[in-house]
Amino acid sequence: PNHLESCANLLSLCTEPPALSQKILLAATPVFVKALPSDPNQSISKGVITQALIVNTLTALERIDTALAQTVVKLFLAHPQLYSMDTLLVNVAIELCQSESTATAQLTNSFSILRNAAHQFLTQITSTPPTPPANQSRAIDITCDCADCSQLKQFLGDPDAVRVLTISA
Repeated sequence: PNHLESCANLLSLCTEPPALSQKILLAATPVFVKALPSDPNQSISKGVITQALIVNTLTALERIDTALAQTVVKLFLAHPQLYSMDTLLVNVAIELCQSESTATAQLTNSFSILRNAAHQFLTQITSTPPTPPANQSRAIDITCDCADCSQLKQFLGDPDAVRVLTISA
């Protein structure tokens, strides 16, 4: 079982109305935050760092201590080997932005930091247009010598040549 994810879920639930006292939540939060993976060299089991872990962590921390939530989101962003922007954090940002409970969140909180980082990441990876490979020819392993296969072999051997490939079905 994923204990960290369960703890994050419980912490998030404890912050929903009627929330536990702020004093209890403030006492529990540092222990939980310290347990979050922050060392890329540490052996971490697959499935420990999940989208639910991050969403529940940030949701709970925003309700408990916004400064700590900002610190934790910066920790996530500082360790892309653990908290992949591509596979985790962009999805977390989308989920948090779509959530009703976070839709009215202030622009200066951890959600905003994460949303801006995700936006910057997506802009960066999409700003470079794809380029075709320098050599588009493919290895040919067709043993048939019929007219269609011969035409296909010729095309695969030199795909840049201008010609029309017609294969009967």
